[in-house]
Order: sequence, then C-alpha cells, then structure tokens
Amino acid sequence: MAGAEPARRLELLADAVAQRRAEPDALVLAAARRLAVPQARVTGVAAALGVGERQLHRRMLAAVGYGPKMLARVARLRRLIALPDESLVSRALEAGYVSQAHMNDEVRRLTGTTPVRFLEDAVLTAA
Repeated sequence: MAGAEPARRLELLADAVAQRRAEPDALVLAAARRLAVPQARVTGVAAALGVGERQLHRRMLAAVGYGPKMLARVARLRRLIALPDESLVSRALEAGYVSQAHMNDEVRRLTGTTPVRFLEDAVLTAA
C-alpha cells in the first residue's frame, strides 16, 4: 500500500475489507442512523436500542473507531456541509448546533480551521 497512488490505496483497502466478509454490527448501524438525526442524544439512542451507554460506546469503538458522541458530531458536520449556502447562523441551527458559537467551536475542533474556510474547502473538494 505504501507505494501505491492514493486512488489505488482506496481500492486496495476496499478489497481487503470485502475479503474479510465481516457482517456489520446491526446495533451499530441502527445507532448510526439514529445519531445522524438532529438533536439525537447518546443516552436516548442507547435506551431506544436497549443497551447501556457504555456498551454502545464499546461496540461503536470496535466497529467504527470512535464513540457515539463523535459519530453524532461528524454527522452534524456532514449536515452542515450539505445545507444550501445561507448565513452561518441559519446553517448552524438547521444542522443541529445550539448556536453559531457552538458550530464555530466544534468545526474548529474537528477540522482545525474556521467554519468559513472549512465550508469553502468542502465546496471545492466536492466539485
């Protein structure tokens, strides 16, 4: 993999995963769907799925590589990217952030850049 071009690396990784023929964890899939909904809470998702927060965290960590709260943050960031180009305040609220300040802080923590810069880059890379 180290010597392969970036696009080829993705193909090699996808092939390796396909060869494992591992079944996805149904609980993790259900949790991911529920956590992608704005205003979803880890406590509520775990309760709805009939497991404790700690078990949900362990299973998500094993399947995804990070816990349910981080998955919810990533889902919120993805919603932010998908929204039409409006004011940052309206985009923040519609994506599920409590305020623009909350969005600013979270985008900076997840991406290392400002929301304006991040959204500009997201538009450029999506093209």
